[in-house]
Amino acid sequence: MPSAASVTPDLPIPISRVTNRYLLFDITTVSWLRREHHVIGVLIGSMPQAPQQNVFMGLPLELMPEEVCLLVDKGVAYVVDDAKVHANGIRDLQKADRESYARALEQRGREYSKLFTSRKEESRDKAIRKKAVSNNTKSSESSTSVTDFAISTPQTFISSPKLSPLPGYSLSLTPTTSHPLISPTPPTFPPSSPAQDSASASLIPVPPSYPLYAHLHSKSYFMAPGLRFGCHYLVYPGDPLRFHSHFLGTGVGWDEELDLMDIVGGGRLGTGVKKGFLIGGEVVEEDGTREEGLERDKGDGQSRDKTKGTTGQVRCFSIEWAAM
Repeated sequence: MPSAASVTPDLPIPISRVTNRYLLFDITTVSWLRREHHVIGVLIGSMPQAPQQNVFMGLPLELMPEEVCLLVDKGVAYVVDDAKVHANGIRDLQKADRESYARALEQRGREYSKLFTSRKEESRDKAIRKKAVSNNTKSSESSTSVTDFAISTPQTFISSPKLSPLPGYSLSLTPTTSHPLISPTPPTFPPSSPAQDSASASLIPVPPSYPLYAHLHSKSYFMAPGLRFGCHYLVYPGDPLRFHSHFLGTGVGWDEELDLMDIVGGGRLGTGVKKGFLIGGEVVEEDGTREEGLERDKGDGQSRDKTKGTTGQVRCFSIEWAAM
């Protein structure tokens, strides 16, 4: 069976929007996006084996709006309203499909019940045998008593039916990815009608720091939320599983006023944690055409001016604390 690292998902990828949060539930999709598009997101699912800890998390993967916008702009993904799609899918199911799905769930439940019962009986049988062996002695009388005990034990404890687990499932692990009952229909790219405009990234609200994110992403950087260090992004030169972050990235407006103490504080913080404090923003023409004419970034770190055909650049500055 091919591993998740060698499988390419069907494109475009559906991204579920649940209460204005963008989630991915498929491990194959998560692995592919991390490998091919440097999108890492944040795992927010608790683990069934340790539900009360928050150090090691599992699926689903939550994406930042910047990541979603970038993927939609590239035509790699599209956003679906999870609640609406699920309700429509259930409503459109035929009666026969519903009955078939219910029978499948019932049959699976019976198989799991038999398997649990079998394992429980095996555990009891093992405990009885262990107790008999511990009481065994070298005398012939003790050997006879153990034999009598084994013979008198109910047959269900000696040889219980063994059922193999269902293919692809393990009782000790809760599957992280379910086989989808409802698959949303992907839209066409680019949208050819107003009804398909939901696929457009223009409807995805992104923060003002998005130009900085797109610019760094175009330079093959990996980025993660930077809340723990008081910045917008933690900027990694490669996969965060292999590298420490090099920069604390903060996006600012081109004409935005900056407090000198914020710059000093960011530089000192970055130097203290062995990172550079990076600020950046999109260059705005002096006539202010950025607000009306510039189209959103297409993933190469640049924004296109639809009225003039020119390209706006993103400029970045790295600050480090060098005082004694």
